[in-house]
Amino acid sequence: MTECMVALLRGQSYASPSDVEMYFKNYQGLMYKISKIDPATVPKDAVETNAKELDRLADNFTDEKGGDFALNSEFIHMYAWAQNFCKLCTFGRVVKEIEDKLDAGKKRIVWIAVYKQRAKSCLEDLEIFDIEALREERNILKNHIEKCENEKEMRSLQLKTLQDNYLEFEVSFFSELNAYKRNSMVNSKVGKM
Repeated sequence: MTECMVALLRGQSYASPSDVEMYFKNYQGLMYKISKIDPATVPKDAVETNAKELDRLADNFTDEKGGDFALNSEFIHMYAWAQNFCKLCTFGRVVKEIEDKLDAGKKRIVWIAVYKQRAKSCLEDLEIFDIEALREERNILKNHIEKCENEKEMRSLQLKTLQDNYLEFEVSFFSELNAYKRNSMVNSKVGKM
């Protein structure tokens, strides 16, 4: 039982006999620790482990037929403190979680108020703009961009057609030129004969 009590004060699942001896040798230090410990800070697993151990030891402190009752009954106040402290730790943790949520809620409320003011200022700033005129300008720009893109496509198509026509012309020109040269050569050979 004293191991459970010291383990709870230390925020651990287990305390050795030497830890118990160290705590109980200094009564003033023990009372100081008991008065200053925040139950919400004791880890959940430490509380659960020690609460189970205290439940297991309950008959040694409450059942007169138990072999150690005569000795243990003198320390029932310490046993009761440890058991109640386990419950207090559980409640303290719940209260801490609720307080943390409330603090987070307060911070959120402040953030929302600041954001609301900023949004309101932005809306007031937007009132200086003529939305309809901006829409018209946007449509004009959009139409101009589409027109430019269409013209670009048309020019691209015209350039491609022009390149194709030039290639056809070049091929036909050189083939006619070659034919002319051949004919000239043939004619000049025929003329010499």
